[in-house]
Amino acid sequence: MIFERNFILNMWLIVLCIVGLASFLYKIEISFWSSCYFITAMMMVYKFLTTKLKFKLDVLNHPHKAKYNLIIFLYFLGAVTCIPLLLENQSNLGKDWSEIREYHLENRSGGGGLYTINFLASPLIFVPYIILSFSKVRAHRVIANTVAAFISFSFIFITGGRVHFIVFGLFFLAIYLLNNRVVIFKRMVSFLIKFILFFILIVILGSLLTLARNTADTSRLMEVYLSLNNVKVDVATTLLQYEWGAIVFVMLTQAFEYVGQCLIFFSMYFDNYEMVPMSYGFYEFNFLDRFGIINWLDVHDKIDYIYSAKFGIFHNVWGTIFRDMIVDFGIFGSLIFLFLLLYLFRLSLKYMNTFLSAQVLYIFLFSLFLFSPFYSLMAIRNFSLSFFCVFVWFLYNLIIYRKR
Repeated sequence: MIFERNFILNMWLIVLCIVGLASFLYKIEISFWSSCYFITAMMMVYKFLTTKLKFKLDVLNHPHKAKYNLIIFLYFLGAVTCIPLLLENQSNLGKDWSEIREYHLENRSGGGGLYTINFLASPLIFVPYIILSFSKVRAHRVIANTVAAFISFSFIFITGGRVHFIVFGLFFLAIYLLNNRVVIFKRMVSFLIKFILFFILIVILGSLLTLARNTADTSRLMEVYLSLNNVKVDVATTLLQYEWGAIVFVMLTQAFEYVGQCLIFFSMYFDNYEMVPMSYGFYEFNFLDRFGIINWLDVHDKIDYIYSAKFGIFHNVWGTIFRDMIVDFGIFGSLIFLFLLLYLFRLSLKYMNTFLSAQVLYIFLFSLFLFSPFYSLMAIRNFSLSFFCVFVWFLYNLIIYRKR
């Protein structure tokens, strides 16, 4: 699992580099104890994923050809549940995405029967996508990605959310890395350099787009950035005296806002975690919220209160996977939970050539850890329900196999 370990740790390294660069422009504070927790967690990732488990890509499990028709049928069946939601929310067409999302959150949408049906169908969406993406038949992969694009765009107009884009994008990345692991592992440094350069290019293009979109009111945009309470105003003012300064300013701001701040937000929560009662797994495995057993939004509001009341942050905050595990299990319990996830990750790789369920579980866990510097995918209801179903499927296969 050295390949997976390197990629996960390098994702965190990119975040740390961005935080370091942003410290040139921002006042960054990370508490000592949250740093100790972070270092411990990274050591666990390094330790438990440093194992040379071997498997052969050319002998991965594939369903029988006849079963692919059933998998495609189930995939379309899951996707069809989006259509009634599209029709119910057709008034959202033409609205700004942020406006749709704000209305959806303010009215606590998503609790009706159509949403529940779509939620229950989520394993029929995510699991077939992974299986079809592994297929050697190109048509199957085209179907998988076409339907995934339809579902992702549908939910932009239904809820204004980007969740499905993120999940499908991570699945695609994890499958790509798995299928090309031999080539990438031999050229890891070269691949990472290309990956970082691509990331920098996206940040530059995003910064230029932000400036172009605000050309008529660039001074107002700069005023908003300068008003942020953690900006080093003297450094920013000096930087903005040059023509290229605005681009650098926006680049650092966007990279820090979307990537680097998650670690800062984790530290903020870590120092005040007692303000939120322990959820005992119900925050991340929150699919029970759909059945009224727990109130996930109530816990989420308490987390938001920490950021708004103590730090004046009023937007949706991502605080890395570690924050969400602490919400559920506390500081020490979260490390135990991290160990269990890492152990399950190792098991999925060990049985990669034995069970199809192991391949699917591997993609779920690899995606989870790839996104760990930003947010816990487990806190997404559709993901957590699908993960639970795949885990039960894998556990059943493992029990039957060991009884032989």
